[in-house]
Amino acid sequence: MQKFGDVFKPVDDFFKKSFSFGHSVEVASATDAGVTVTGTAKVDGSKFSSSLKASKFAYQRLNLDKFEVGTDGKVAAKLILKEAAPGTEVTFEATDGTRMSAAKTSAVVGASTKQSAFTGDVSVDAVTAAVTGSFTTGYKNFLLGATGSVATGLMGGDKAGLTGVDAVVGYKVGGTQLAAKTKDSLKNLQIGVSSTQGGVQVVGRVGMAAPKLGFSVGKGKAQEGVTVEIGAKVPVDGATVSAAAGMNGKVRAAYQLSVSKSA
Repeated sequence: MQKFGDVFKPVDDFFKKSFSFGHSVEVASATDAGVTVTGTAKVDGSKFSSSLKASKFAYQRLNLDKFEVGTDGKVAAKLILKEAAPGTEVTFEATDGTRMSAAKTSAVVGASTKQSAFTGDVSVDAVTAAVTGSFTTGYKNFLLGATGSVATGLMGGDKAGLTGVDAVVGYKVGGTQLAAKTKDSLKNLQIGVSSTQGGVQVVGRVGMAAPKLGFSVGKGKAQEGVTVEIGAKVPVDGATVSAAAGMNGKVRAAYQLSVSKSA
């Protein structure tokens, strides 16, 4: 069963990642202990960055998902405790950095469970004391989910209370997924479809202001008008060609060639 963030993911990923331009080189090596060490260098416009990451180290049920150090001074780590309870894992994520990296210090403790009838996630930000949770449940090919965040007011920041809530509905059959989700604390609505057949992906997304409710949650703002986007991704001789168009007349296209990881 999909988690809350995965129901609309095929549509969002297409429009967000298919047209992100930049160049990167990645070199990975595995040690005898099973640890993967990865070095990455990226050029995005005039910006250059590189990082060194260690991952996949395991000791019994404790896994080092990543420990990453970047040239910008940012340090990030994630630990996972597998099977803390049946179908449940506990995570600890932390990020820190120098002033040059502009990275905010964060520390988040979370738990994720996947059962036959539902999935659930909850996390607590140790810096702001905010609590975020989500769940999905399903019946046959249908999925229903919700997410919410609460400020406790213990560490300053937002006043104690509910700071956001959104919902998602999905239907999946084969390589086709239909979904509708609210955004910006129930202020906006998106409807999307993603269908992948024979390696060809076709997507569509419609956005609009959600129907007004008799109450307000969070700080989201309703969008003006309706947006419509369609796109497709097609494999061509080892490469991928992507194209998208919107009702505002904006057209995007991308050509991506993957180079073999082994020489």
